[in-house]
Amino acid sequence: MSRFSGMDSMARAAAHHERRAAIWLATGVALSMVIGLTLAFGFDIDDSPAPLLAWVGSWGAAWHLYQRARLQGRRAWLLGGFAMLGPVPAILVHLWLRGS
Repeated sequence: MSRFSGMDSMARAAAHHERRAAIWLATGVALSMVIGLTLAFGFDIDDSPAPLLAWVGSWGAAWHLYQRARLQGRRAWLLGGFAMLGPVPAILVHLWLRGS
């Protein structure tokens, strides 16, 4: 066992949360687009819940981004809270954590 095994497990956990956040974001945005287009063109409903679904879908990503920020020693509540505002802020937080 190496003396850096604790660091390796933290890096693996951070990478896990990064992947999970990306999956949540991609799934939330894709589902909201499919539902929005289906309701708009298939059923002629203009007021669809697609933006609400994308926003709710970003909550899972926000939780994983919070966990990743915590593992990196960043301000987890600030970044997780900002990511909860919607898919675009969540993507920005994701990119910022990945770049640092």
